[in-house]
Amino acid sequence: MRILMIAPQPFFEPRGTPFSILNRLSSLTRGPVEVDLVTYPIGRDPGIFGVTIHRSARFPGIKSVPIGFSVRKIVLDALLILKARSLLRNNRYDLVHTHEEAGLVGNWMAGHYGVRHLYDMHSNLLEQMRKSVFFRHGPLRWLGEKLQKSALRNADAVITICPELQHYVDRVAPTVPHVLIENTFDHFAETAEGTRDEVEKLGLEPDESVLLYAGTLESYQGIELVIDAAPSVLARHPRTRFVLVGGTPGQVRYYSARADAAGVGERFSFTGMVEAHAIPGFIDAATVLLSPRRRGTNTPSKIYTYLRSGKPMVATALETHTQVLTDDVAVLTPLDGEAFAAGINAMLDDPARRDAIATRAQAYAAEKYDVALYHDALRELYASLGAVDESNGRGDASDA
Repeated sequence: MRILMIAPQPFFEPRGTPFSILNRLSSLTRGPVEVDLVTYPIGRDPGIFGVTIHRSARFPGIKSVPIGFSVRKIVLDALLILKARSLLRNNRYDLVHTHEEAGLVGNWMAGHYGVRHLYDMHSNLLEQMRKSVFFRHGPLRWLGEKLQKSALRNADAVITICPELQHYVDRVAPTVPHVLIENTFDHFAETAEGTRDEVEKLGLEPDESVLLYAGTLESYQGIELVIDAAPSVLARHPRTRFVLVGGTPGQVRYYSARADAAGVGERFSFTGMVEAHAIPGFIDAATVLLSPRRRGTNTPSKIYTYLRSGKPMVATALETHTQVLTDDVAVLTPLDGEAFAAGINAMLDDPARRDAIATRAQAYAAEKYDVALYHDALRELYASLGAVDESNGRGDASDA
C-alpha cells in the first residue's frame, strides 16, 4: 500500500507539527504501508523504515522557516507542490495524505490523478493568518477562509488533533468523515531510550528542585509568565532551578536577558534546541513540569507526554489545556505571573499532593490516551479509505 504524504514543514525539526507528522509516519509504517514523504529541503531524515523522503527544490537564501505563515513559507509551498505533482504524475498511489496548508490543494491534486485525499488538520489556518501581519486583513484572509472550508468539505476524510478543531469541522463540514486523533503517541518516547547527557551538562545539584519547560520559545508559549513567576517562587524555594529546553539562539538570548533584568537569571538554564531523544532525560530530572501557554486553542503535544511522565504539571487554565486537563490531574492557574507562581509553590510545598496529582495523571492518561488507541484509530481510518488492509499489522500497532 503506497501513500503520498505532503508535509509543508521543515522535517525533521523538533517542534509541534513535525513531531506530529513523525508520529503519524512511525505508526503507519508498523503495518504494510510504504510512504513517499514530500517535504521542505530543510531538516534531517529521522530514518523511519518504510518512509522515503523527497525534498522540494531549495530556494536561494532560505535556510530556515519560522513557525506560522510567512512569505518564506509561500515560496517553499509552491516548490513543494511542484515536487508532489511530479511524484503523482510518475507513480501510483493509494492515498494522498496532506498536512496543514497542503490540504488546501490536496483535493485538486488527488482528484486530478484519481486518488483519495486525507486532510490532516493540525491547526485552524485562519487563526495562524490572524497572527501574521501579511495575512491578517483583506482578500488574502478571505481567500484563506474559502480555501480551508473547501478543503474540508471536499476531502475524503479529515483528521483533527484536538477537540476544538473537531468542533470546527463539525460545523463547517458535518457530512465529511472526520476522526479526532490526539497527539498521544510519541515516537521518541516509544522507540528510543532517553539520555541524561544533556541534563548532566547543566550541573544540577542534588538538593535543587527542577521546574521544566520543554518546547519552542515562540511568543504564544508564555515564557514571560515563567519569568514573572520566578521571584515569588525563589523567595519561597531558593534552591529551585528553572530549566527551559528548546528555542532558537535569538529566542534564548532574548529570554535570558529578560530573566537577568528580573534579577533571576542565575536560576535559569536555557539549553536551546536539543535532540528529541534527550527530552525524556530532562523530564526524568524534573520536579514539576510547566506549560505556561498564553494563546491558542490546539493542545500542545507535550501535554500527553507530561501526563504519562509521573511528574506533576502546572499549566494555564486556557482552552488549549482545559480541553484535555482537569484540576484532578494538573494545577491550572489564571494567566498571571503571581497566580502561576502560586501554582508552582503549591506543588513544591506539598510533596504528597504532588505525588497524588502525578499518579492521577498517569491513570487518566492510561485510561483515555493510551497509545494503542492512537494506532488503532489511524489504521481504522486508513482502512475505511481503502489504503490498508485492516486485518494486517493490527497486532503490531495495538501492542506498541
